[in-house]
Amino acid sequence: MKIYIAAHDKELAEHKARELISKGYEVVSAWHSKEFLTTESYTVEERFDIAIEDLNDIKLADCVLLLSGPDRYSGGKFVEAGIAYGMNKPVFFCGRRENMLCYLFEEWQE
Repeated sequence: MKIYIAAHDKELAEHKARELISKGYEVVSAWHSKEFLTTESYTVEERFDIAIEDLNDIKLADCVLLLSGPDRYSGGKFVEAGIAYGMNKPVFFCGRRENMLCYLFEEWQE
């Protein structure tokens, strides 16, 4: 199964990716294995290219795993989950449901 990891915390995403790979899953999200800078650190063109890379990774995935944190964070993870949901891909969450829309997603069971 090909999994895209959506998260606010890069280190948490990297840890989960290693865990999933050790269990035989293929992790197709690449964002967490790259340098992680603030959005403002990139030019508009670079931001677009990064967004397209993430979108293409979501397209490759069989499902999205949304990792939630102890606090509420805005960010791309909800957009990524929404894109997958709109593509009729299963979206799972691991952690707590940070907002009402997370009730659309199933809890990750290994």
